[in-house]
Amino acid sequence: MIEYLYEQIIRRSHPRFFNVLDGSVFSRASIELYDDIFAYTQFANQNLFKKIQKNRIQKLIKISKNNVPFYAERLKNIFSSDNFNELIPLTRTDLRRGIESGSIFNKKLISLGLKQYTSGTAGIPLSILVDPNMLIRRRALYRRMLRTAGLNKSITLLRVIDREFLGLEGEGEKFFCRDQEDFLRNKDLFFKKCRERKIILHAIPSILLVIAQQIEKTNPTVDFEAIISHAEHLHSETRKYLEKIFNAPVFDYYASREVISIGNECEIHEGIHINSEFVFIEILDKTDNPAPPDKIGDIAITSLDNEIMPLLRYKIGDRGKWLNGQCACGRTLPRIILEGRDIYSFKLPSGKIGHFFQLTKPLAGLYNKILQFQFTKDSDLHFTLRIVPLSSLIESEKKYIANYIKKYLGGGAELKIELVKSIETTSSGKQKSFIDKTNQKGDGENFSGEIRNSNFS
Repeated sequence: MIEYLYEQIIRRSHPRFFNVLDGSVFSRASIELYDDIFAYTQFANQNLFKKIQKNRIQKLIKISKNNVPFYAERLKNIFSSDNFNELIPLTRTDLRRGIESGSIFNKKLISLGLKQYTSGTAGIPLSILVDPNMLIRRRALYRRMLRTAGLNKSITLLRVIDREFLGLEGEGEKFFCRDQEDFLRNKDLFFKKCRERKIILHAIPSILLVIAQQIEKTNPTVDFEAIISHAEHLHSETRKYLEKIFNAPVFDYYASREVISIGNECEIHEGIHINSEFVFIEILDKTDNPAPPDKIGDIAITSLDNEIMPLLRYKIGDRGKWLNGQCACGRTLPRIILEGRDIYSFKLPSGKIGHFFQLTKPLAGLYNKILQFQFTKDSDLHFTLRIVPLSSLIESEKKYIANYIKKYLGGGAELKIELVKSIETTSSGKQKSFIDKTNQKGDGENFSGEIRNSNFS
């Protein structure tokens, strides 16, 4: 029955939901229908996902071939979902060129598109078009994640955001702030909102960190039932600190402006469950073939709902690997382990590959003293760490940070550490934690914070 309803809805003519944004009775009924569908499908037989995905990919191939100039040549020899893996993956550079030329938009449906801008974390922000059909299912998938995190009528959802997200209007209470400094200016109002009620808090990691620092500093009376993190990479050391201070589990939510809702953690916290009803995920090796199950590769995503700006085998810039076996939670949705964005890997002076998260380890125990930090690889041998301190770092702490990082970078590397007053964020308020100036791609972005203080080594 669920499969029948799902298939009938997605086969309607475009647009399937004319009033997705106006909060009408039809819109609410559609959301409730998908609440029921997705409550079932997360535990359904995986053959159901495969069947739905196969049919939807087949439809996307046909639509893109006939109406999207960008794909006319690319899909020339792609006839069905059976040889879909032969399609050349879409890179961010490809996407930018398609947007600039207008060739990646469905010429019949472009007037229905909702304009969005990517955050700029992985490069210069892109102006994209979101298909209104994505939004009903986006909201239902978001609600499914909230129920997994424990949301019920006795608990309040509080979202700390810099702007509202399409499709999530009306979900929970909002506390708007642009960045960490903006939060600090309005922290009293935030804690007033939290007073005398149970809260599920949703924010990006850099904002969660500054909230945790204030809790540790002032010890307000708050009751957090769960924390939801999204957008920025959630490092294991950051998670441990947040769970300790909030005294609540942290759930990682995997989403992007381009694809919207990709997946989330369950209560077991062993990998990200992929929303297979909404996206088709592949993990590719260096030759763009499927990576072995236990190997890390590039994540390529096909959005099953965006018929206005089709994203077919889109390399989103993240890396990860599949988790084998079914999760102990009982959900059958496939799981991946995220290894962060590909921009967080870099070449060490020795020629080996280094990883940004290794550089953060000496900072993990100093979150109560550090507001922000940013690593920059300036050249093959020169690195800079910028720190915005909350309080003075003592000499032994400075030496510990410097010695740990220098040891990891290896012989010949030079490290400069600067204490600064602020670090510039992206247009959406995200913190760009790592910049590799030696590996700036055509769609890359290069910026630095405001440098006003002395160095130490």
